[in-house]
Amino acid sequence: MNEKETLPVEEDQENSSNTPYDDVFRTMMGKSGSLRVAFLNEMFHPAKPISTDARIVEAVNEYFSEEGNGAQHRLITDDVIRIDGKTFHIECQSLPDGTILVRMFEYDMAIALKDSRYEDYHLTIDIPVSGVLFLRSTKSIPDEMEVTINAAGESLNYSVVTMKLSDYTLDDLIRKDLIFLFPFYLFKQSGGNSRELVPEMKARK
Repeated sequence: MNEKETLPVEEDQENSSNTPYDDVFRTMMGKSGSLRVAFLNEMFHPAKPISTDARIVEAVNEYFSEEGNGAQHRLITDDVIRIDGKTFHIECQSLPDGTILVRMFEYDMAIALKDSRYEDYHLTIDIPVSGVLFLRSTKSIPDEMEVTINAAGESLNYSVVTMKLSDYTLDDLIRKDLIFLFPFYLFKQSGGNSRELVPEMKARK
């Protein structure tokens, strides 16, 4: 059973860029039920697999930060959920680019700060378990991307997992219960002809 958190809507915020693939991915994830758990287990390979009976809480996917000029910067993530006290953050990326890891870090920090705990001048943040689904990819994309935070002579490393659709055949998707990735598999097979495939993908909402 899925639950959803609510957040008051703020007016006159900057809009973030959005693609049809983001919209379709959000919708498919939200309506996939137990298949969503299969996707999470496949992407993150947790030591203890997530149960199909696990309680899934849909977290808010819009975050706001104030820039130096007082303007509000709006961040929209693809999917943020909580299961058994752990936060998962997933983005769908049609093509690899040089900004995805920077954006993942920005999203992750926004998510972590929203859920931060402050007491007696001590701030605690929990960085979400994060991953990127690449609809198209190259051999240069690693299985994990890494962020290093240097502060006061110490370093903290955390990883962002990658899942590449090119690693899967249609039979793999069926065998692993990754059925909701079918529209994106068609996208991969078409070479990314979004003009032909986006209407078909939206029709599955």
